[in-house]
Amino acid sequence: MTSLSRRVFSTRLFRHHFIAPMKLHSQKASCSTSPSTADDFLRRQRVQFTTSEGDTIDVEAVFQDTLPSGSQLGTVLAIHGAPGSHKDYKYDTLPSGSRLGTVLAIHGAPGSHKDYKYVTPLLHKKGIRFIGVNMPGFGLTPGDPRLKCNNVERNNFVHELIAKIENLNGLVLMGHSRGSENAANVAARNVSMLSGLVLVNPTGLEYHRAMRPLWVLNFVLWLYTLGPVAHKVMHPLMKFFYNNVLGLRLDSGERAMMCVKTMHSLEYEKAMRPSINAINEKNDVRVLVAYAGKDPLIETKISRDLADSFRGHKELMCEDKSDSAEEEVTKETRNLFSNGARTVSVNFKKDGHFLQRDRARFIADSIEAMLRS
Repeated sequence: MTSLSRRVFSTRLFRHHFIAPMKLHSQKASCSTSPSTADDFLRRQRVQFTTSEGDTIDVEAVFQDTLPSGSQLGTVLAIHGAPGSHKDYKYDTLPSGSRLGTVLAIHGAPGSHKDYKYVTPLLHKKGIRFIGVNMPGFGLTPGDPRLKCNNVERNNFVHELIAKIENLNGLVLMGHSRGSENAANVAARNVSMLSGLVLVNPTGLEYHRAMRPLWVLNFVLWLYTLGPVAHKVMHPLMKFFYNNVLGLRLDSGERAMMCVKTMHSLEYEKAMRPSINAINEKNDVRVLVAYAGKDPLIETKISRDLADSFRGHKELMCEDKSDSAEEEVTKETRNLFSNGARTVSVNFKKDGHFLQRDRARFIADSIEAMLRS
């Protein structure tokens, strides 16, 4: 199976497991308690969280949950990047729960639960609960003018959401890109229920190439403080930049500026080191770091240094994009976790910034191995 045929297969699998149920649900919408929702796996939950300024924000969080009743193996909670959403990966596919576990995924900036749309059906098929977070202001979960787009409010939002979700066991936090810092932070705050941490194309302990030179970001944010006229000029420019230069799809310039603020608020080692130390102290937590040799945004060295910070790190390489190479590195990863490895990282040398799309099967299989180890 070629790289192209693998992507076609993933698309068909996603449509079979998720698009068909969505159509069926829409036919029954008049009988549903949430008639405005045409997705069997999208849930809503009131969440209150505090900002770095001490304000309390009350929002109706929208998330993806595949097994609300829980999983005996574990739960994957995914956090998207920036941009990002639950389509990167809040979407709960098993609200009644899973015998294996739960994955909670955090998107980047931009992003949503949809960032993980190729991983989700594979986990669902394995009986692993998937919860895809949608951060406030990135689309499905409403924003608030008091949002600062920093780690304090992002971490507090996810932490409070976890407190509202029932039947969590075997919890795995997953983050892509900007969401990886939040995934590690939230994992450390919930270490008592933590089974694993998955970091996909993660930011690291120092500035990566997409953030340099930093003065450019500072200048853009300063211009934005000049008021409505500046907003009117900058919104179309920033939307064009994200869509046409970075190749990251955004629906508005306002959302683009939220992404700039969110990326600018990364704290690198200041935020990551305490979280890494807390996770390293928990002997039964497994860590998976998947990064890419041709990631245009994040250097390989930064991801490798991050992986080296976790205890018992074992590094693997996937030399090309062939199915046989992926199958081999998946087998090696599974064996390492089965034999007690604490941390496994894989460098996909020919891949780019969206491993949750291009290496979805590896991620799903590795999460299963992590939960069964």
